[in-house]
Amino acid sequence: MNLPPGGDAVLFELPQSRWRYALPWTIHFFNSHQLFTATMLAIALAATGMSLYYGEWPPMLIVAEVVVLMPVAVAWMALVFYRSYMKNGGMLRADKKGLQHVARDGQGRYTETTLWLWTGVSRIWFYKRFIAIGTIDPDGDRMDIVLPTPAPSRCRSHLLHHWWAAAHGITPDMQPHLYSTEERAAVEEFIAGRFGRPDSIIRDKYLANLQIDIAVIAPTKARPYYTLCTIGAGAYRMQVAHGAHASGELENRAEYIIYLPPEWNVTGKGHWRKENCWPADLLRVFAQEPQLHETASRAGRALMLGEPPAPSTDAMGMAYAHPLPDLQRPTRADLPTRYSIGFLQMVFTDLEETRLLQAMEPHGDNILKVLFRGGDIPKATSPEERAREYAEALLRHFRQVAPPAACLQAGASP
Repeated sequence: MNLPPGGDAVLFELPQSRWRYALPWTIHFFNSHQLFTATMLAIALAATGMSLYYGEWPPMLIVAEVVVLMPVAVAWMALVFYRSYMKNGGMLRADKKGLQHVARDGQGRYTETTLWLWTGVSRIWFYKRFIAIGTIDPDGDRMDIVLPTPAPSRCRSHLLHHWWAAAHGITPDMQPHLYSTEERAAVEEFIAGRFGRPDSIIRDKYLANLQIDIAVIAPTKARPYYTLCTIGAGAYRMQVAHGAHASGELENRAEYIIYLPPEWNVTGKGHWRKENCWPADLLRVFAQEPQLHETASRAGRALMLGEPPAPSTDAMGMAYAHPLPDLQRPTRADLPTRYSIGFLQMVFTDLEETRLLQAMEPHGDNILKVLFRGGDIPKATSPEERAREYAEALLRHFRQVAPPAACLQAGASP
């Protein structure tokens, strides 16, 4: 039996009108308690018949009052849950880990609050405009959760995917880390707004547990260099201390970018050759590093390579940094389905620079000491001027790691 389709995350946003939530809840309650509903209707019909037969109306009025008050009580119970959900953000998210509340923390980032595991799901009901999930907590208590959706067929496939996986012993760690459709669209829109509209996207055809595509943004007058940015690395949550994440010091999800000189052969003829594609290959490799080694990437951290990735370069390591030409602009994307994604830059370093950075305490400004070892760090007051100087330093440094002759050779046609 094959795994059902779907698998990414789905966001359920509660309606602004509380009655649009209470009505589906009430419908679901009587639909899921069919024996109770049938008994109540039978009693009401019997009371009506006896009242007509004997001519005594008080019993029928009492029963009718109970029958009318029951839906009101159920709707009131729904409103209690609705107020609790709206207080915590008004959203519910279903992904491979289970079902959880979605709220915003003090930094304005999305965060999960409560979690119901798929192993605790007893039944799923599918309606035209909403879905209901029956959950059983560790204490054995049952609670049904109503999820409004404008796309029931899509949600059906994703929910069945995770429920089937849990029933067959496929744990969340065994499933790939993927963006939802909404999350990926938000990441791509953020990249287009901050770094430029991608001219092409290099699709990942090889990785199974973490799919990492690369967006390629061609040089422009404002940004005279290639920008390569990963799409997919942020679906993995890194091992970041809760305090560091809660304070906003570190993001626990990240995408990665590199800047290449305009003469570099990124997508031209022969771009797949080793002397041309090694920066993009290392970008994808090091974007996996937090997931493969259960660690976290942070600005100022440096990693050593075993050998140069190509004969045309002296690169022996890479360092994470804040995106330098973009410091004056936001480099954190808040996605519509819970996650906040930070963007980090990869700077290739030679052997001496890598050892220097590894000997220093990780700090976001350490990379500046490498880029400007031959002079003072720019003190321009204009954000545009400072961005220009940082970009020039980055490209100058890259040409030193991959010498100009190698760059020209890499961009030449075969």
